[in-house]
Amino acid sequence: MARKLKSDRILFLATILLVGLSIVMVYSASAMLAQERYQQPYLFLTKQLMWAVLGLALLGIVMRVDYRHYREPAFIWTSLGVVTAGLVAVFFSPPVNHARRWFGVGGLGVQPSELAKLTAIFFIAALLERRAHRINDVRYSLVPIVIVVMGLVIGTIVIAMFMPMFGLGELAGKQG
Repeated sequence: MARKLKSDRILFLATILLVGLSIVMVYSASAMLAQERYQQPYLFLTKQLMWAVLGLALLGIVMRVDYRHYREPAFIWTSLGVVTAGLVAVFFSPPVNHARRWFGVGGLGVQPSELAKLTAIFFIAALLERRAHRINDVRYSLVPIVIVVMGLVIGTIVIAMFMPMFGLGELAGKQG
């Protein structure tokens, strides 16, 4: 019988500390702007706090799932499929502030490029674990990673280049 793994307390506390610090930074950077534009100095603070609480709740749920589930091929390929579909779906979504980087799911806005980052992490970790016995063979271990990651990066940059707002398109050299 496998033993139950404990979560890393130091890593968890560092995460909580960073989230708390980010909330303070958002407030210090946006209070004046929120007061001038919306007459509510705590507007962005409350939004950031709401999303931080939601993120920490999701963190608690994800920590309870057996990590071995995240390395299953069905999970990895489903994630890649969902991200690819999301990157394509953005082209057909209505523009938000003259940009098509988001699409709505159940009243929430989803940005596929953020999901692509998580999917890339899951894919790389699972692939490297499976190929650990030949990790020094670049063709065997790294070429598949480069292909998938570059596909995700190129897909994200292509989407960003067609958008008139600042963002990843700026990194690719397109001025908006």
